[in-house]
Amino acid sequence: MKQWYLEEKNFIEEFARREDISCKIVFEQLRSLWTTFCLHFDLAPDTGMYDLIMLDIYGEAEENKNLSEKLMDFDSFDNFMCGCLV
Repeated sequence: MKQWYLEEKNFIEEFARREDISCKIVFEQLRSLWTTFCLHFDLAPDTGMYDLIMLDIYGEAEENKNLSEKLMDFDSFDNFMCGCLV
């Protein structure tokens, strides 16, 4: 399971780093990938492990420089990403 976990997490991070997430549909795709990951690995919003992984993904998205203006801060990004989980 650890290998599957790492592959899926790396895929999401790579997606956040390389795709144009300023495009609404691509950003929705990122959220869908994240939602699926959380369901696969039983991650609940606002838990320690969830927050650590979300920080990694936010860091990749921030490096991408394609975050929209309204989602540039971590809290806004996190709130959007967990929208399907709460």
